[in-house]
Amino acid sequence: MIAVETQDNRPIHAQLRRVPGFTSEAFKAYAAATSIAPGSCVTSDGLACFAAVTEAGMEHRAIITGGGRPSTPELKWVNTGLGNIKSAITGTCRSCSPRHTDRYLAAYEYRFNRRFQLDKMPGRLAAVAVKMPPVPYRAFVPEGISG
Repeated sequence: MIAVETQDNRPIHAQLRRVPGFTSEAFKAYAAATSIAPGSCVTSDGLACFAAVTEAGMEHRAIITGGGRPSTPELKWVNTGLGNIKSAITGTCRSCSPRHTDRYLAAYEYRFNRRFQLDKMPGRLAAVAVKMPPVPYRAFVPEGISG
């Protein structure tokens, strides 16, 4: 699931979350747990499950795309974001293990949302590294690979 906040038709922030499926229940839970403000206008490609965001107090506007790449400007940054995340994951990792999917998405989201604050990233990384407890090697390496 990708949500892109735009301002003057430019992407400002993105939010990437793994959802258990394209169901109304999954999107209702996503909308309730997200930082998208109630009253926001959520534009989707018309898939019925997206209408569940209205139960979290958001406005829903469906643009029926009819399959394929939508040509509407409202969905431009969602499609661009999805293309970029796919390229980033396959270009960096060559595969996307379900075990690490949430981490891949979080890393891309973090970089995207701070792309105009590059000078602050080393300090943030150092602050997080100091606060984190030690993590065993096996938490980073896929099963079956020894180092």
